[in-house]
Amino acid sequence: MGNGPEQVRCDTPFGVVTDRRLFYFAGKHIGVPGIQRQVPLEHVLSVRLERRRFITEAGIYGLLLAALITVSWAAGRGFVVVPHGKLSLVLAGLAALALIWGIIHSLRPHPKVVLTFSPPTQPNLLANLIARVFPPETCVIAWGSPQEMTAAHCFVATLDHILHYDRPLAHLLQVAQAHQGQLTLATALAETGLAAPDLESLLTDLMRQGRVDVGNAPDTGVLVYTFVDLI
Repeated sequence: MGNGPEQVRCDTPFGVVTDRRLFYFAGKHIGVPGIQRQVPLEHVLSVRLERRRFITEAGIYGLLLAALITVSWAAGRGFVVVPHGKLSLVLAGLAALALIWGIIHSLRPHPKVVLTFSPPTQPNLLANLIARVFPPETCVIAWGSPQEMTAAHCFVATLDHILHYDRPLAHLLQVAQAHQGQLTLATALAETGLAAPDLESLLTDLMRQGRVDVGNAPDTGVLVYTFVDLI
């Protein structure tokens, strides 16, 4: 979020997060990479990670496995005539293994990443009409395999940190700079638009880092936060 070279914060199968843009994969699903698209970070509203087990699919695989076992048992007892006996048994065994793997895979948590965006401002009337007919994406859902859970955590954590820390911090520093590096809590709340708990958390973190000092104004006694880097 500066004027230097763009820096990559996180590169995963769910997308790439830089300090300026988000590259995401529309239509990503299990085994399907999706189509890469990009959006400025200013247009990203939220990101969240959900976990889902495919219980219905596991149940279907279980029923198929039970049916396969029943047929195999019946064939072994001579109740059912199965062509190509040994070959059929081999194929049945492979099918059973595939179904067991499907049950285990379906019951493992799968990552589901949900992104929401603000609609982009259209530059002219024609673009606005086109956007009405073909609305831009404002919500993207990306699915991953259980093996991609760690990558999903990294993607969501990195983007969430930017949305809820880096972006508010940059805004706070801009406001502080406009006031010669000194802010009261009331001024900071009014001009940043941040919620009081979020602002206080930011200021506390900056004080812990030694980037902000706090003291009382000599004339009013009001708490004043001094941004050391901006003085």
